[in-house]
Amino acid sequence: MANHLKLADTYYRLSDEEKKYGNESESITNQREIVREYCQRNGIIIIKEFVDDGYSGGNFERPGFQAMLEHLATGKANTVITKDLSRLGRPVITRNGFSLNTIFDTLHPGTTLTPWGTT
Repeated sequence: MANHLKLADTYYRLSDEEKKYGNESESITNQREIVREYCQRNGIIIIKEFVDDGYSGGNFERPGFQAMLEHLATGKANTVITKDLSRLGRPVITRNGFSLNTIFDTLHPGTTLTPWGTT
């Protein structure tokens, strides 16, 4: 089996406002550190980072999430890395009955969703 280079978009989200340090919340900063360390340890190249700070996970019309989907459509990344799947969105079923993994498979075939501790 051939080794495939993982080119990742990373995604960070926090649903509520918390004390900010600089331009982002402490939780976003922590998520970023965990994911960057994971990528470095596993030879994953981060192509672009996306953030939705202060957005609910039940709404997929978040600006960072939508920008990530658009970026994935360019083919510049083949993996999405996030601290855990709840950062992408809460375990809700979309109005057409598809789960988040099904949506990614349909919109971006071959894209891997990877919570940071699962490879």
